[in-house]
Amino acid sequence: MSKITFEQAKKSYSRLTDYLYDEQKDYECTYNVNGSAEDIPTEELNHEDGHIYTDTRVLDDYFNSNQDYHEKVKEILWEYISKNDEEEIMKRIEEVNND
Repeated sequence: MSKITFEQAKKSYSRLTDYLYDEQKDYECTYNVNGSAEDIPTEELNHEDGHIYTDTRVLDDYFNSNQDYHEKVKEILWEYISKNDEEEIMKRIEEVNND
């Protein structure tokens, strides 16, 4: 079985978010939300029922918050890498990609 690629994960996540509006409306009806479920902080949503809206919001928050972190770390690391290291780094990344 082949590994799941970043592109496949991104596509799956994108499909989930495509249905977020419909899931939001379903969540609002299920829990008699006064107003919009978008206004409820993710950590205050009902996490016990496994509702797709809640799960998608949790993933969305997680990916959005960690994206900034990973970008900042990447920038810091590249500041300390010399040109001599780039070839070895690319070779090691290619090996990881081929695993």
